This record gives sequence, C-alpha cells and structure tokens, in this order.
Amino acid sequence: MKKKSNYFIYIFIAVNLLFIFLQIYKQSNFVKLSYKKQRLEKEKDLLIQKRDNLNQKFLELKNPNAVKNAVIKDLNMKRVGINQVKKAIYE
Repeated sequence: MKKKSNYFIYIFIAVNLLFIFLQIYKQSNFVKLSYKKQRLEKEKDLLIQKRDNLNQKFLELKNPNAVKNAVIKDLNMKRVGINQVKKAIYE
C-alpha cells in the first residue's frame, strides 16, 4: 500500500512540474508574439503613412496646373498660339 502511494506522489509531482514548464513556455511564447505583433503594427503604420504621402504627391503631380508649370519650366516649352498651328490636309 505504501508503494502505491509513493508512485502516486511521484506521478503527481512529475505532472505538476510538466504543467509548470508548459505554463512558462506558453507565457514566453505569448510575450514573444506580442513583441512581434507590436513591431508589425509599427511597420504597418509606417507603410500606411508612406502610401498616403505617395498618394498626395501623385495627386499634386496629376494637377493640370502642375503639369503645365513643369513643362514650361523644366522642358523649356512655350505655349503655342493658334496662328502658329499649321493645318494638315489629308486626302
């Protein structure tokens, strides 16, 4: 009878130790994944900010006045008057 109770105590202690180690593993995994989630959220916020900046820049460049100014200023093109346009005759 005494031998059976010793086995039960040993098994009980072993199972409790196993549960303790599993709990520590679960907690460390949770902390690790929390840090990873936080890092990914920061990266997501940075990418959203970059996207918004690029969209704003695109809309500025899409503006007809900005295109006109860039063509006149950067490409040294001049406005063409109606009297300078030659009519092409197609037969």
